[in-house]
Amino acid sequence: MEALHKTVLLQEAVDALNVKEGGTYIDATFGFGGHTKEILNKKNFKGQIIGIEVDKGIYDHAKNTFKSYKNLSLYNGNFVDVDRIALSFKLDQVAGIVFDLGTNLFQIKESGRGFSFLKNEKLDMRLDLNGSLTAEKVVNSYTREELEKILKTVDERFARVIAKAITEARRKKRIETTMELADIVKSVKFQRGKIHPATLTFMALRIEVNNELENLKKALTNSLKILEKGGRLVVISFHSGEDRIVKNFLRESARQGLLKIINKKVIIAGRAEEVTNPMSRSAKMRIAERG
Repeated sequence: MEALHKTVLLQEAVDALNVKEGGTYIDATFGFGGHTKEILNKKNFKGQIIGIEVDKGIYDHAKNTFKSYKNLSLYNGNFVDVDRIALSFKLDQVAGIVFDLGTNLFQIKESGRGFSFLKNEKLDMRLDLNGSLTAEKVVNSYTREELEKILKTVDERFARVIAKAITEARRKKRIETTMELADIVKSVKFQRGKIHPATLTFMALRIEVNNELENLKKALTNSLKILEKGGRLVVISFHSGEDRIVKNFLRESARQGLLKIINKKVIIAGRAEEVTNPMSRSAKMRIAERG
């Protein structure tokens, strides 16, 4: 599984946490545990890490992979409940929390849930299979206005024409697969350069299905409830909608004296990382410290 995915801004994120020898940290988007492993392997680290993973398959894989680490506890749940999850481990304060947003390459390429337009799969896109909303339901039941609105959350400039094309196509036949949807988008949005015309549409649907933007807002607020004075909050985002939420939250929290922003300018991947890990090209990292 993890062979497909390479953690973005790995060293930069761990450095940003300013890891204390006996501190407790939360990896709120555990995945394959890249950031966690980097902390656990620090020479003098004697603290504790709580890893949160919403995808049950990846969580089960992580439980087996990291079973030898006694100072790591894993939780299958959504990062929106970061404060409640910490309390379930009898923790009311932690020294740092890292959020690495978005999906990983395994989910995109091998999960079979329709995250990618490169394979013909059912339009699902759920990270948590207990959820009731799927991408198929969204494209076949949302109004044109609703579809246009979610497309605009990822700054899709062709939101209106794509939404119109989807609603017209579904009148003739229910849209059920990734290829069907990708072809509809390609019929009204031509490819420029290497980026597939349906990239933003698929991203917008994944975000809607998993309620990612609202969950992010709540998770950031809940993080402040358990972050100790001087504790670090590190967030890596991958599109403008996420980054706007993070930036506005940090600014407002700083204005209220709750956080101190550490990096005024976003941290991005260097050229070497971009070459070896294309996923890093859109990554933006922001760091703040609890006041």
